[in-house]
Amino acid sequence: MKIVTEIKVIKEIDEMLWFSLDHASGLKFTYLDMVHFFGEPRVYEDSRFIVNHNINNEFFSKSYNRRVEWIVAEFNTNGKPKLDDNGEPVICTIYDSDASIGVEDNFIWHIDALVSRGFEIVGEHILNQRREGKIFVSKDLPEDIAKQDKDEMLKVYLSPDQKKMMKILKKNNDDAKKNNPKYISKPSSDKSIN
Repeated sequence: MKIVTEIKVIKEIDEMLWFSLDHASGLKFTYLDMVHFFGEPRVYEDSRFIVNHNINNEFFSKSYNRRVEWIVAEFNTNGKPKLDDNGEPVICTIYDSDASIGVEDNFIWHIDALVSRGFEIVGEHILNQRREGKIFVSKDLPEDIAKQDKDEMLKVYLSPDQKKMMKILKKNNDDAKKNNPKYISKPSSDKSIN
């Protein structure tokens, strides 16, 4: 019997878990749509900060550069965090990492996760929101961002099967966006982009 799960945007996670997350991939989205689909982010007062930890009597220090962050996690129907086959929680953070530009001018968001499923739930969350009737509220991405290789956001960190699934999720999302009469997009001047 398949265990039904739910993907939620949550406010915070245990600091040790947060510290363990590694860069997984990226997401092309406007800040306006990030807030629309994921809610208000956690805001950091200082965009550059260092986290220090003592793990098993070993000292670790990691520097971070982010101003806003969302945390997305998968839960079982009993309200407990979903674990992957290795017992790791399916959770990720989405954040900006370039304090030299305004968040409204950031179009590529970094995703950190413990497991590859942590990246997949971001796409699933967006698709679930779309199925519930949410539409994109911002204009198209800038042409230079839109022209970048479609696989660029998926390289290295996902297996071939996972890349295939993410391409399908992206295609379904793009199709839903094109077929939504409420979404108005500007015609592209570059006919080679699909």
